[in-house]
Formats: sequence, structure tokens, C-alpha cells
Amino acid sequence: MEQCIFCNYSNNKNEKVLYENDLCVRPNNRYARSGRASGIVLRDDKIMFMQQIVSGKLRHVFVGGGIEENETPEQAVLRELKEEANVDGRIIYGSVYRPSKELNHEYFFLLSIDDDQMPKLGYDPEIPKGEEQVLKGVVWRDIDKEHEKFTAVDKDIISILTTHAKEKNIQADWLNSLSKVLSCSFKENIKKYYDTEAELRNSKSVKVDWKIQVRGKFCELIKRENKKTLLELGAGAGYDSQFFMENGLKVVAVDLSSEMVKNCKEKGIETYEMDFYDLSALDKQFDSIYAINTLLHVPKNDLCHVLNEINLVLEIDGLFYMGLYGGQDTENEFVKSEVSDVPRFFAMHSESYLKATLKNYFEILDFETIEIGADRNDIFHSITMRKR
Repeated sequence: MEQCIFCNYSNNKNEKVLYENDLCVRPNNRYARSGRASGIVLRDDKIMFMQQIVSGKLRHVFVGGGIEENETPEQAVLRELKEEANVDGRIIYGSVYRPSKELNHEYFFLLSIDDDQMPKLGYDPEIPKGEEQVLKGVVWRDIDKEHEKFTAVDKDIISILTTHAKEKNIQADWLNSLSKVLSCSFKENIKKYYDTEAELRNSKSVKVDWKIQVRGKFCELIKRENKKTLLELGAGAGYDSQFFMENGLKVVAVDLSSEMVKNCKEKGIETYEMDFYDLSALDKQFDSIYAINTLLHVPKNDLCHVLNEINLVLEIDGLFYMGLYGGQDTENEFVKSEVSDVPRFFAMHSESYLKATLKNYFEILDFETIEIGADRNDIFHSITMRKR
């Protein structure tokens, strides 16, 4: 067993202990700190929320509350679950977060409850007797069907918990379930942003020289090998797809933005509004696939799934071009305020990470790193591959 993720307490020099009867074994609670403990209750890809009325408005929050004197964070979150939802729980995982030195710690837990327990409305003991309770109900939200109802605060807490688990190389079904909340969120933002920018991108048909060069180089290889069909991933305004069509290829394009799809169709391109996660739904096979600066919107945790989907729709001996900005291994959201206040997710990859990952799916024919301008720190990975 692991030692406590909060205080690193271990009661045995040879065996690290995390929990004993679901509680940290810290002697006399001497490591307890002030702060707040919150719990995410997960069951069958559904997450439990407490309904509250605050200032006349209905809101949905995870169970949780302040940590009492001489109480551990673990004890606090299980107590809050019992008070608010009338059920006993078990701690599956936890992480700690401190916004700043001036603020108290916040502890976030993943909780499980037995199938024979049905949560029902409890109470908030901090509300004086005779006053109306803030708590109003218990609801479950389906991660797949109701992901749009998760607030930014909900996603922040889930992100802190899942990031902590990934850093510790945790492999678990619950991690995949919670990650879907964040995955759905970033897709919505990508769609909203590019819907907004579609008109601007459609007005700019001229590409910078290095983009023209990598596109032309891939097109020459396609012609030498007598390939006939091409799928473009994230076609945007459709100018690359149009270029390949003009060079004799039968082109199909996909994009998540409905406005971008509209621009592509106006250029006579067979285009579908979809992401990269279910390409096999196209029910088509292609001699070649082209993706430039689009797969950088795929989280690292999802990249292998997307690469497998690409592999499924690429013919044997088919060619795959993948171009994307890179450098160091990072994941961040950025806002281009002159276009939209909607953040876009970006995953940047190092050369070593990409080579180690891509070789599991394709034969790497050429891997070129291009420095982009003297005034920019960015580099561009230009990668040509073949399906074995």
C-alpha cells in the first residue's frame, strides 16, 4: 500500500499505509490542517451532485464542507457525505490543492458508495434550527449525456484530481470516466472558437512558405506512389483539401466546426462534421491522410485512441502526414482574445514523445523539426508515416 498522499505518514518502516478502514492512520490526527474537503461520488459513469438554493438561485455542487478541529480531511469528507446524502462512502483517491499561501488547503476526493445504498436528502448542521435548509435535493448527472451541465468549477476540481492521478501513473477505470468530462468540455470549446473564426479563416487563402512546402512535399510522395484518395482531419476553411483535389485526389474532409464544414462544402469538398474519435463511423478507407495543426487539440491521454482510429481508416501501405507545433511536453488552454474569449486546448509534444508513441501504430518515414521564425520559440514537427 502507498503512504498517505497528504502527509506521507507511514506507521511501518517497511510498509507504507494509505488508509485503514478508509481513514488515514495519522496518530492523534496531528497532521490535520484547516481547510475544506470535497468529494466526487462516481457510480456507473454518473456523478452525484447536491442541489442548493443560494441567494434564490439553484446550483449543483459536490458534497463537502469545512474540516473541523482535530478532524482529518478524510474524516471530514466522509462525514459530509453522511450528513448531506445519508450514505456511507469509501475513499478511492484524493489530492490536495492550495490556491495560495494566504488560503487554506482544499482536499478533493473520489468517493464510492455501495450499490445497495440510495442517496437521499440530508441536512447541513451549520444551518441553525428553524432556518430554511440550503440543501434541496440529490441528483445524478450522466457524464456522456449531460457533460454540458458541468460548470467550470466542477471541471477544475476534476482536473486537479485527474492530473494528480496521472502524475502518479494511476491506471484505473474511474480515471477514464472522469477524464471524459474534460474531454467533452474541450471539444465544445474548440467547436465554439472555430465557429467564431470561420469567416476570418475563410478570407485567408494564402499560407506561409513552410506550410506550402510541407504540403507540397507530401503531395509529391502521394503522386509517386499513385495514391487516389485522401482524408483531411480538421480541414478548417478547406484550402488544403482543395489543393489536393486540384492535384487529382478524391478528398474527404472532417471538421468539428459546423461553420468550417459549411465553408468546405461551398468549395465542393465532401465534408463531415465530426471529431477524430470515431473516424471508423465514416465507413470508408483512404490511401492517405493529412492532418496539419489539428491533432494538437487532442489531449495526451486521448492521443493513442485517435491514432488507432486513424490506423483503422488508412489502407495497408497508406501514407499519413501529421504536422503540429511542439517542443516540450505540455498541455494548456489559451485564449485569443481578439477572436473569442473561448479557450482552446493545446497539447504540445517533444520529439522523443512523438517517436515513442507513433512507432506503435505506423512506420515513421520522415521526421523533420522546423524552426518557425527568429522571433518565435515554437518549432514544428513534420512527420510522414506509413501504415505497416
